[in-house]
Amino acid sequence: METWIATAGLVAVGVFTPGPSNFVVMHRAAAAGLRGAVPAIAAVLLGLVALLGLAAAGGGALLAAAPALRRVLQAGGAVYLAWGGVALVVESFRRGPDSGAPAGGALPQRPAAVFLFQFTNPKAWAMVVTAASASGDAGAGEAYLRLLPLFTALSLAGLLTWAVLGSSLERAMRVPRWRRRIDRGMGALLAASAALLLARA
Repeated sequence: METWIATAGLVAVGVFTPGPSNFVVMHRAAAAGLRGAVPAIAAVLLGLVALLGLAAAGGGALLAAAPALRRVLQAGGAVYLAWGGVALVVESFRRGPDSGAPAGGALPQRPAAVFLFQFTNPKAWAMVVTAASASGDAGAGEAYLRLLPLFTALSLAGLLTWAVLGSSLERAMRVPRWRRRIDRGMGALLAASAALLLARA
């Protein structure tokens, strides 16, 4: 029981604190409202569940046994996320002063792209590997079934929280000046979080 409580705490920290997927959901909710963010939330959740399955099936043990592979994955994902954040900022500067179009081209927009985005997210990998480690000697299927309800509930709660935060910016996003500022702020936060992940690689 203590192990599961500790795991729940670690997963909760992972899903509620700032991260690439949370920024994607928040940006989508700011641009299209809470309802418009539902496809992104579902895609992130499905991607995390898929990652959890890979970790429970042995992916976590593989990364633990091959530190070099883990560092390459973490560094590669962090570089990609940093590029996305910088590109979001640059795109916002390129928009005309009266443009109301979102500067979201650097972030995944379609649900399929958001789903695949999870496989490049070092924070998501760290979270699922941590969760899978709670399974102990249980088989892959048993471990996955044990973790799935807890992991899904916490992830959904975290994503909805960030979507609500994003939707609170929806009105401001209708004003071109504020839209550009919000895009730049989110891009900078994404790049900063990627830099932190890269420093730990």
